[in-house]
Amino acid sequence: MRKLLLEADGLGAPKQPGYILGFQEMALVDSKDPDAKPLPIAKMMVHHFLYFARGRVHEGPGSCWRGAGFIGGRGEEHPLGRPQMTLPKRSRDVYGINNRTAEGNAPNWSLTAMVMNHYKRPKSFYVRTKVWYTTEQRTSILPVVIGDCAQLANGMSYDVPGGGRKGSNFVNTSDWVAPFSGRMLVASSHQHGGGKYQALDSRTCQRRLFKAPVYHGLPKHPYNSIRPILHEPGPIGTGAYATAQGIPIVKGEVLRRTAVHDDHNLHVASMGFWATWFVADDSVKRCGKMPDDVVEINKPKHYTARRTTTSRSRSCPNPRARWPCSAAARWRSATTSSGPARSRPRSGKR
Repeated sequence: MRKLLLEADGLGAPKQPGYILGFQEMALVDSKDPDAKPLPIAKMMVHHFLYFARGRVHEGPGSCWRGAGFIGGRGEEHPLGRPQMTLPKRSRDVYGINNRTAEGNAPNWSLTAMVMNHYKRPKSFYVRTKVWYTTEQRTSILPVVIGDCAQLANGMSYDVPGGGRKGSNFVNTSDWVAPFSGRMLVASSHQHGGGKYQALDSRTCQRRLFKAPVYHGLPKHPYNSIRPILHEPGPIGTGAYATAQGIPIVKGEVLRRTAVHDDHNLHVASMGFWATWFVADDSVKRCGKMPDDVVEINKPKHYTARRTTTSRSRSCPNPRARWPCSAAARWRSATTSSGPARSRPRSGKR
C-alpha cells in the first residue's frame, strides 16, 4: 500500500480552487497517454484508492475520517474503474465538493493506493484520475463516512470468526447521530468479507433508508478465477444510491448501520461502512417525506439483464415457480455459488 502526494499543479490535482462534481474514472494505465487503455484487472487489480484534500473547507462534521479531507475513492467493487460516488448530471449544476483552503487556494491532494500485481514480475504503472470539476459557484457537498469509527485504527476492518452453521450470519452494527441537519444525496455501501447486505435505517423515524446487496461475479470473472489468490474474492458491486431531492436528516437523528456477513466461514479484514454525500439544510423537517427519485447505481449488468421467455407453454412441475418453467430452468442453470445471475439476488436474513 502506498500513499502518494498529488500536488495542486494542474497535473496531480486541480490548480485552481473550485468544486469537485464527481469522479469519472480511477484507473491503472501503462502511460500518461489520456487515451491509454486501463490495465486488465486479471493482471493488475485495484483493492482500493482513497483520495484526500487535507485542509479544505466545508469538510463537514460527523465522519469517521474527520480531519482527513476525504473526497472520494474506488474499491474492488468497481472493477471497471468507474466509481459510484457521483451525482446525476443535472445535480452537478447545483452541488459540488468545495476544493479550496481557508486562504482561498487549491489544496494538494493525497492518494492512498493498494494494488495487487498478477504479472508475476515487478510492474510500474500510472493512476489516471478523471473528475468533473468547475470553478463556478456550487452548493457545498459534505462527504461523511458512516461506520464503526472504533475500528478506524484497524483501517475500518474487522474479522468475522466463522464456525457457525451453514447459512448463519455475523452482524456488525453501529449508530451514527447526525451532527447537523441536511439532505443525503448519495449513499454508497462498501462491504466485503462474506458480505450479504448492508442496511442503513433511521432509528429516530423507524424507517429503512437503504438495504444494499452485495453482488458477486460469475465463476469466470477474474475476481473468482485469478491465480494466485492474494485474498478472498471480493464483490463486483455493492449497493449505491443517488437522489437529487435528497433524504431529509435532522440534527440529532440516529441512523443505524447493519452489515450482515456469512458466519459459516472465517473472513479476515471484513468491512462494512457507508460513504455518503450530504448538503446542509436547516429547513428539513423531522422524519420528512422520503424522496421519490432514488436510483441505484453501479449495479452489475448480469443482475439487471432482462429475461426472455419462450412462447411455447408446457406443464410446470412447480406451480409456485417464480418464473415460467423455461425461464426458471434456464436461470437455475446459471446460478452459481459465487453469484446468481438473477436480477434480485437473495440476501441473508438477520
